[in-house]
Amino acid sequence: MKRKRLLMLAGSLLITMVILFTLVVGCAAEAPAEPAPAPAPAPAPAPEPFVIKFNSTNPPQDAFSVYTLEPWANYTQFVLGDRAKVEVYYGGELHGAPDALESLEVGVSDATMLIHNLTPGRFPMWEVFSLPGVAGPTPISNMVGREVYDKYPQFEEQYKGKIVPIWSSVHLRSHLHTVKPIPTLEDLKGKVVACHNEEGAKALAVLGASTTVMAGPDMYLAAERGVVDAIFCPWALAKSFSLGEVAPYHTLLGFSPVTSTFAFNKETWDKMTPREQQLMKEYRFSGMVSVLYNMTLLMGEIMPTIPEGNFYPWSNEEMAKVRALFEPMQDKWVEKMEAEGYPGRALLEDIIAYSEAYTNT
Repeated sequence: MKRKRLLMLAGSLLITMVILFTLVVGCAAEAPAEPAPAPAPAPAPAPEPFVIKFNSTNPPQDAFSVYTLEPWANYTQFVLGDRAKVEVYYGGELHGAPDALESLEVGVSDATMLIHNLTPGRFPMWEVFSLPGVAGPTPISNMVGREVYDKYPQFEEQYKGKIVPIWSSVHLRSHLHTVKPIPTLEDLKGKVVACHNEEGAKALAVLGASTTVMAGPDMYLAAERGVVDAIFCPWALAKSFSLGEVAPYHTLLGFSPVTSTFAFNKETWDKMTPREQQLMKEYRFSGMVSVLYNMTLLMGEIMPTIPEGNFYPWSNEEMAKVRALFEPMQDKWVEKMEAEGYPGRALLEDIIAYSEAYTNT
């Protein structure tokens, strides 16, 4: 009897285990399979780099291209990295100097040098440096230019619109390169002088010369053929067009330099991040130094080639007369600026004061 009950209990346990096993297996079979994980989305393709076209009106081997424009272009590429592609065009391939402002505004180039004197009235605050008798030696004038630029907001306001300035420069002053020596102010009177810009022509006319404005190649031919007695231009222009071959004597006057701004197209500028824009603005001092370095190299090449006896500096007394003759021109400019709402008198006085301070430092 006892054995029978044990068999019955064992059978019941076996049946219970079979039923439980069947339920577990059945439930497991009916449970839905977990979905496979979705594949990770493909990374978005990197945006195409935007192109920044730098324009140099000089050939690639020229000192301006090598020591001023290319370092600026290389710095821009370094700051922007893979986000941009910097391209440099030489010899005015994109546009010439007279068309630089308009071409930069419409995006023919994205970065270039603007010579203020080629667009009269567009950059009135910079005109003061081209007034005869105002600008001192080039390094000092550049430091003074930075001082007044930071002091007067009207400088920055000149660029509002489609361009963004990075730095500005005061270039080499002009001298008189003559077919025959002109050792005194009296000797200049009545002489025909070819000038590279209107500012120089007006200044020499005040001193008694008969003046005309000419381009570099025309200056050479005019002096060679005896049409003009002298050429008034900076050393850089004299070297570029070999003017010393036809005008080998030099009267050292030193006034009426041109000024320039190195700038970006506004639309290109807006593609940069705020941090990139800040870094580009910080290139200002390096840019100024690059221009001065370029000028120093230029003078180092020119001066050893000129015989010492071919220089004719005027006496201090004669230069004082020259400065006195220029004062009415300065006063006339001040009146014009004040009438247009610019601080002409204050700006002129500050430039004179800063120039004296830097000279005596």
